[in-house]
This record gives sequence, structure tokens and C-alpha cells, in this order.
Amino acid sequence: MKVLSHKEELKLVHQYLTDGDALPIIQQYKNLVFHTIKLVLNFEAEPLFVDIIDFLKNDVFIDLLDHGLEDWDHTKGLNLTGWIRLISKRKALDYLEKCDIYNQTSIDLKFSLETIFQKPSNENTEEKAIARVILNNIPDGITKVTPPRYQLVLKLFIYHGQSIEKIAKTLGTSKENASRMKSLALKQLKTIVGYI
Repeated sequence: MKVLSHKEELKLVHQYLTDGDALPIIQQYKNLVFHTIKLVLNFEAEPLFVDIIDFLKNDVFIDLLDHGLEDWDHTKGLNLTGWIRLISKRKALDYLEKCDIYNQTSIDLKFSLETIFQKPSNENTEEKAIARVILNNIPDGITKVTPPRYQLVLKLFIYHGQSIEKIAKTLGTSKENASRMKSLALKQLKTIVGYI
């Protein structure tokens, strides 16, 4: 993909809006959309299927060409490439939510409570019973964490066992930001489920 200047992006959008020819936009950005979606869907526990990525890629272009290009405001600092990448990420995350990949009803945690909350294990039977109650409250507790982006971080970490590096890559953010979000989300979750 040849990186377009701001002027070239505006020309490409103007050309589509005036004559309706979508082919230049699709050809320019199809690889970006494909790889962005692939990056978001690339979970260790979930196989990647090219037909799903292609379906989502087509869906991105339908949304983009129906109203997305008209919604893009180049004066707000986000170039067309960034706008299309953002739409692609949102489409892939929406797909994951619709497929219920994160909203698991059974406890299938990759880590113990001690690992999740960085607290050493205790052999006390009463504390083990309390820990089991807390463990059973984690799925419901995650849904109460705000903002929703923190919920996603927790689900990637707890359910899928993803590292900070993998979470950062999935969300398209820095490792430092992903680590900060995980820390703040876990702090909220501890309070919600009563793990103090």
C-alpha cells in the first residue's frame, strides 16, 4: 500500500463522493483493513479463518462507503488511514462481542485468583471457600467494571491468558497504557467482587 498524502486522501474521497467509484479506495486500503482485522482476531485460543476476515473486511467497506467517508472529518487530525483502521478495529471487536467470545457464562479462567490479584495463596479452608465465592463472582464483576475498554482488558487477561504485550497489540496501544488499564481494571474488579 502506497502511503497517500493528506491531499491525495482528500482527492480520493472527493472522487468517490462525486462519481461513486469505490474501486480506488478498496484497492488502496484492502490490505490495511485485512491486517487490522486479523490483528484484533488473533487470539491464541481462537483459530483465524480467512473467510471470517474477508466477511468483516467487506462489512468495513460497506459501512465506510455507505456513510463512513462522509463522517470522516479530516480537520480533526485523523488521516483517512487512521479512520479506516479505527473502523476496522471496531468492526472486529463488535464481531467478537456478537460471537460471545468474551461473555463466557462458565468460569474458564487461565489464572488462579492469587495470580490474577497478585496475592499469595493461603491454605486456610475458610479462605479457600471465600476465594471460591469470589471466583464465581468474577464474570459478573467484570461486566460492572468501567469503562468497557477495561472489561475487554480483563477478559483478554483472565479468560484468554494474554500477556500485556498481546493485549497492547490487540487494542492497538502501548504496553505501558495496556499495563495501566489492566492495573486500574483489576483494582476495580477487586473492589466489586470483595477481594481486598
